[in-house]
Amino acid sequence: MHFLKGKWVELCNREQSDLNERRHEVLFAKGENPKLLEDLLRDAQRWTVFRTYLRGQVNGAREFSLDYSRRHDEGRVLKHLHEAIDDFSKEINSKISQLDELSNDLIRVEFNLVSINEARGSTTAATSMKRLSWVTFIFLPAMFTSSLFGMNVDILKGNPDWRWYILFGGVCLTLTLTGWLIFKYCPIEKWVERHIGTKIEKAIKSGSPKNRTAHLVEPVNGAGKC
Repeated sequence: MHFLKGKWVELCNREQSDLNERRHEVLFAKGENPKLLEDLLRDAQRWTVFRTYLRGQVNGAREFSLDYSRRHDEGRVLKHLHEAIDDFSKEINSKISQLDELSNDLIRVEFNLVSINEARGSTTAATSMKRLSWVTFIFLPAMFTSSLFGMNVDILKGNPDWRWYILFGGVCLTLTLTGWLIFKYCPIEKWVERHIGTKIEKAIKSGSPKNRTAHLVEPVNGAGKC
């Protein structure tokens, strides 16, 4: 048992050193290495295998001690063997539990780092989309004005001066910004939904086939009463 215990202690200490090195890798990667999470999950599965092996060895040692005590009729030896086996099982299980706790802690750290990294990526993407929206917001009136001047419109058939394009573009941009500010700071959407949306919903319900059938059935019932 002393030899077996020494081997287990050596193995657990080596695994603990590997997990400490893995912690440096996790902190250095900052959640940007997807392979680290797979390695950590694989390490977490090893402690279950360790417990299975340890349970098998403990059961084998108990069976050996019982067989030895029956053959040699040594009750005191059996008691000492059981105490040594229980001591061995308790100590090695404690070391495996420490490895399991350390491994779970690394998994939590990796998950937190990945979440922080993804949040930063989402913030960057949102900033880029906001910039793209502003670019579209500014260039859309200019594109509308250029397409208007390129159309065969009677008011523009005399090939007006290019300064008119700047004037029309500025007016379109001003109207667009004004509309955006109104919709942003005034509850127009709620007003439209509360007044116009309710009327449209009532009109749709009143024009449904079920309501039309009800209107047709009422005159028939009235005629039957007469």
